[in-house]
Amino acid sequence: MAKLKKINVKGAGDDHRVALWEKDEAHDGGEIFIANDGRTFSVAETKQVKRLIAEGRLVVSEEEPVSRGTRNQTPALRKATDEEEDRAGLRGRTERETAVVREPRRVT
Repeated sequence: MAKLKKINVKGAGDDHRVALWEKDEAHDGGEIFIANDGRTFSVAETKQVKRLIAEGRLVVSEEEPVSRGTRNQTPALRKATDEEEDRAGLRGRTERETAVVREPRRVT
């Protein structure tokens, strides 16, 4: 199977319903799930993706796609999480550094 081109898309609606759920090895991780919630994803340009764009159910987006670590966060939740991490001095740290900082102090 030829490698398909990647494009950035998001759901055309704002009702938080499923815009696309597709299992295809061309997608990262072999599966993609997109809701009508404003988030942009990088997807393989499969036949189903092309069809949903043509039908107006998906739109091509110029926005930066969400990263794997933030896929389950809406833009508002991601902003709140970023602000919390800034206040705690955690933003920009690796997962390992964050785990050490967040580990509770043990009383012996």
